Amino acid sequence: MKTNLSELFLDFIYNGGIGDIEAWTKLDLTMPQLKVVMLIMFHGKMTVGQLAENLDVSLPNITGIIDRLQQQGYVTRIHSEKDRRVVFIQSTEKVKGVFMELNQSSVAQIKKIEQQLTENEMEIAKLGLKVLNEAIKKAKNTN
Repeated sequence: MKTNLSELFLDFIYNGGIGDIEAWTKLDLTMPQLKVVMLIMFHGKMTVGQLAENLDVSLPNITGIIDRLQQQGYVTRIHSEKDRRVVFIQSTEKVKGVFMELNQSSVAQIKKIEQQLTENEMEIAKLGLKVLNEAIKKAKNTN
């Protein structure tokens, strides 16, 4: 039986935390496109240079990825008001909808899991998740 926190967490993600794998496999995004979209969803908006640096790709490469994402309606370019040479990439409502749909399948999976727990187990699970969420927030703030 696994007792290491990281192993238990990965088990949880694998067994029930990612939702409907079919929904993920139906995404009309390449892996580099998905990485760009996930970075933007996490950070809000990012410059083209920041995205290239985060993904360790050249500016022409990231520009092509962004062009295709924009053509598909997933991102939009916004010029900085302070410096027109600076271009921010921001997610659109379409991509937000995609991630909401993916999260809904995760929520449905968690509801199935909840039905398998006793009241006591549910309280223990909630407490554990609260503690983990607080620790994650603290760890993010120390970076």
